[in-house]
Amino acid sequence: MSSPSPTLALALALGLTSACTTEFPSPAAEADAQQLEVDGGGPARADAGGPLDAQAQRLDAGPVGTRDAAPTIPRDAAGDVDRIPDARPPGSTDGAAPGDAAPPLPPSVELTANPSSPIRGCASRFVTLSWRTAAVTHCELTANPPGPRLAIDADRLPLGDLSTPVGEDARFSIDCEGPGGRAHAQVDVTFSPALSPTLSFDRSEQVRAEQRACAQALGDQAVSVGGEEHHAGHVHHDDASALRVCQCAGYARVTRSDGHRPCFASPGDNTLGFWDVDHWDLRRAAPDNICVEHLDCADPFATCAELLYPR
Repeated sequence: MSSPSPTLALALALGLTSACTTEFPSPAAEADAQQLEVDGGGPARADAGGPLDAQAQRLDAGPVGTRDAAPTIPRDAAGDVDRIPDARPPGSTDGAAPGDAAPPLPPSVELTANPSSPIRGCASRFVTLSWRTAAVTHCELTANPPGPRLAIDADRLPLGDLSTPVGEDARFSIDCEGPGGRAHAQVDVTFSPALSPTLSFDRSEQVRAEQRACAQALGDQAVSVGGEEHHAGHVHHDDASALRVCQCAGYARVTRSDGHRPCFASPGDNTLGFWDVDHWDLRRAAPDNICVEHLDCADPFATCAELLYPR
């Protein structure tokens, strides 16, 4: 066999050298590649498991962008730093600045009256006023129609009561003051005749009793009989006198009036009353006089102010 030519031998030698260089890199080149991996530069290796910058993140003390980041501080629209919200539980005062003190509570007050209104009947009676307050230091109680003003000090707060006579419709008011402001309450006391729809007198003695009570309450004219002052013993049977008895009882209309004769022997005195426009005209009774025996009244007065006298 003939030996290869020099030219062919040189070509084979160069190819072998190139193949060996590519397949087996030198130690210096391998060290340079490893240094590039550590520094974050150079191309990615097939066995590195990801980009070099990801490997550099794993070699660092923490994730990139979080190690040296400063906390976010809230700012307003002008760029000034806002007040950091208070994270304390509601109502907590631990460590609170003087300007953080809670505002004073708003004052409150309630006022009631016993008995409740409307009160049945129109006669004067005692009414108990009771008050309940919160966050106040003193109060004042007043009445309309005007009466004495009552100052209520701290020793009668937050609860208290007062019993006072009341003889007509009235409004009571209480005004209180405290660190958080003022408070007001009121209660109305009203009276009602509370009369039945109709009223009947079945005997002349009942008519007489109503007339005498009314005449005495109003101070109507009296007459002296036998040295003693008397009001009418019986009521004369006429429309004006019968209507006046119904009005005395609290009614505006007569629906029935029957007469009785004789009415001379009236109990205790022998007088007979005639209603004359604005007073009782009293006379001695006579055997031929006719007095009211049966009387029916209707249309009761709705308010105590309409009554001739409190009942």
